[in-house]
Amino acid sequence: MNHATDWLALAYAALVAGALVAYVLMDGWDLGVGILYPLVPGRAARDQLLETIQPFWDANETWLVFGGMALLLGFPLAYASLLTRLYVPVCVMLFALVLRGVSYEFRYHGGTLREFWGHAFAASSVLAAFAQGCMLGEVVEGSPGTQSFSPFIALLRGSFPLVCGMGVIGGYALLGACWLILKAGDDLRNKARELAPLALGMTVGLLIIICIFTPLASAHVAARWFSQNTWLRAVLFVIAQAIIVWRLRSSVWQPKLHRPLQWAAALTVLSFVGVVASLYPYIVPYDHTLFAAANDRATLSFAGVGICIVLPVVILYLALGYRVFRTAPPRLSTLPLDPPSVQ
Repeated sequence: MNHATDWLALAYAALVAGALVAYVLMDGWDLGVGILYPLVPGRAARDQLLETIQPFWDANETWLVFGGMALLLGFPLAYASLLTRLYVPVCVMLFALVLRGVSYEFRYHGGTLREFWGHAFAASSVLAAFAQGCMLGEVVEGSPGTQSFSPFIALLRGSFPLVCGMGVIGGYALLGACWLILKAGDDLRNKARELAPLALGMTVGLLIIICIFTPLASAHVAARWFSQNTWLRAVLFVIAQAIIVWRLRSSVWQPKLHRPLQWAAALTVLSFVGVVASLYPYIVPYDHTLFAAANDRATLSFAGVGICIVLPVVILYLALGYRVFRTAPPRLSTLPLDPPSVQ
């Protein structure tokens, strides 16, 4: 493979990674809002909760489609291999996302079934997050290949995707709570501040489990983390994550409402960078590197022209939406959490 193709493969890999990060962040906080829905008491409060994501949640899923398209164009072998390996969680995720969209719309026209559809929205948000966590676990642990494991490690490998599923639920709940701190009215904001530390605990637990499990289950990751030339970077990475967690925890009750979401986004991005750095150069751990799985140069160059046209449009569309709806509707800060009772 020549240097031009190497450069194109890296560019497409960066594009796929960037789209996934954007999806996890943007769809993460509205999935998190859905996860928190049952924990917020009162119909008015739940209306407020859903109104904070109403202008954004559907558009945020654009990045999932874009990332899948970029993966297919850039790495068709990896796309086929990953889709085969992740067939069940992908189908569960798609079902949950469809149910989530249906239940969100039906809730406003549900009549006596209004609360049913609200809880269906919450359940589908939890299911989508759990499926994505299972996908993360499957990818991180990778294919065992010819490597043999002790019974204990084999047991860990079997449960690791499920643990990742629970951890991603916590991570999305954290993003959702930080989003509500920024966007909601005072009472709902205080409720989100109470829930944020619990979600942060689940997220940190997932990060600790990944840090312990992956070197044990993968000789490649162990070499990437603990070799003579890289162990210092691994230590600095852990210290940076600890500082972000501390700053996030301390910012929850501070008057600067945007700080918790900023620190939550920083924690998410840094964690994603850590996973990518651990798995590099594999795109299908531990079967195919991104260079071996890359499409031919002519296809990459031709598809790149279309991506250069589509990507700025997608970014402009989403940036305009967030710009227009950057402030919460005034009624969110004035509407009472519970409607007055009718005598």
